[in-house]
Amino acid sequence: MFKENFPEPTSIPELKNHVDLLVSSMKYLFYYLLAIMKLIYSQVKHIIDNPSDPESDENSLIFWREYILMMKDYIHESKNLVEKGINSWNQTISRMELIKVMAKAAVDQHRCINIFYEVSFKKLKFLIEFKNIG
Repeated sequence: MFKENFPEPTSIPELKNHVDLLVSSMKYLFYYLLAIMKLIYSQVKHIIDNPSDPESDENSLIFWREYILMMKDYIHESKNLVEKGINSWNQTISRMELIKVMAKAAVDQHRCINIFYEVSFKKLKFLIEFKNIG
């Protein structure tokens, strides 16, 4: 999805393409996070409701704790990127400089989303394999 040679926009239409890509990524991410939170809730509820179940062991709790912390870090980083964009907007700079700043924020956000997807996939794959072994 993200390419290291993602070009910086030099015009308003190119910036619009960047923003459209970012908006669609964020919509997808919202639904993805919602599904993950439901999964975490059901897993934690299962662990609490069934303490004698082998899946309710300490490893499961450690896994979900790490996963929740990773999500918290991602959301914090996203908030920082949005604040950086707002601060740039409030500064008096030329239109082309603003386009470049917004493009960089969009590219950074896109990279952050991809890293989150990749790490999430690895964590979920580990959980599935861990459950299948046990």
